[in-house]
Amino acid sequence: MRRLEPPAVFAIVGLFWLYVTLSNVLYAYGMGTGIARATSVPVFAPWDARVLQHALLLPFLVISFWASFASSGGPCGWRRRCSSCLGPHSPPSPIPPWSSPS
Repeated sequence: MRRLEPPAVFAIVGLFWLYVTLSNVLYAYGMGTGIARATSVPVFAPWDARVLQHALLLPFLVISFWASFASSGGPCGWRRRCSSCLGPHSPPSPIPPWSSPS
């Protein structure tokens, strides 16, 4: 199995975050229009505040992925490292301990 390079992973994460942002804005709009029939009090934050929230959280998501790549060599390397730290209390790893990441 071929491993994704960090720029490809960051592109996928960016597209996913765009999807999360748009779905959050559309969900709030849809729920807000439904609730508007029952009350005149705005229940959900406006769309620009939601987009700003996701824009401010994106660097933390990117830093988390960067730290994952820097510490374990990729997003799937944590399982081998974590299972060796926990010893017998960890669930069995699907990756044999003698295999090296490729």
